[in-house]
Amino acid sequence: MTKVKTILIGYILLLFCSLFLYSCSSTKSKEIKIGDTISFGRFQWLVLDLKDDQALIISKGTFGEEYYHHSNIDISYAESSIREYLMSHVYLFFNAEDRSRMIETTNENLNNQWYGTSGGEATIDKIFLLSISEVVRYFGDSGKLDNRPEDTWFISDDYNEKRIALTDGEGVDWWLRSPGETANYACFVTPSGVIIMEGVEVNYSLNCGIRPALWLKL
Repeated sequence: MTKVKTILIGYILLLFCSLFLYSCSSTKSKEIKIGDTISFGRFQWLVLDLKDDQALIISKGTFGEEYYHHSNIDISYAESSIREYLMSHVYLFFNAEDRSRMIETTNENLNNQWYGTSGGEATIDKIFLLSISEVVRYFGDSGKLDNRPEDTWFISDDYNEKRIALTDGEGVDWWLRSPGETANYACFVTPSGVIIMEGVEVNYSLNCGIRPALWLKL
């Protein structure tokens, strides 16, 4: 009888601990808000969106510099060397447990809204660059993307500061996955947070920073 009671008490304690840990985990997830800074892996991330138990996050700074593509040719994000670099190098910055929390996501690659340059086929990625439309959606929409100011090749507005990526305390250029004016150009954000809709050559000699984004299981 004593043995049965001991087993029952053990099960009750185990159940209680499980419920307690689940409650703590759920509470922690619910406390995360859009605009928060969270830690993931060895890095700091900004929360852009929340859906159920998932969060869209983007790195606060950049993960070094890299060409969008290694040669100046017409290229889509799907075929670019920067996408390959994200999957084969940046992805491996994280341990197995962290990688298991990255959610595979289908991303539409829209045409450039001002120049009509094709964005190419959709991609399925666990880690990726933001597009023009996503930057506007998550950092602030002044209406300029849909209503291009006359003779303008960039978006500069009240949301510039929110778009700045700081690396070692300084603003840096960072790539977007969207095409620029032509298929051998890619869009990027300047150190002051301006979106260059015209873009720059994909093998831009000064390079731009990589600012990865991903959907994370909370």
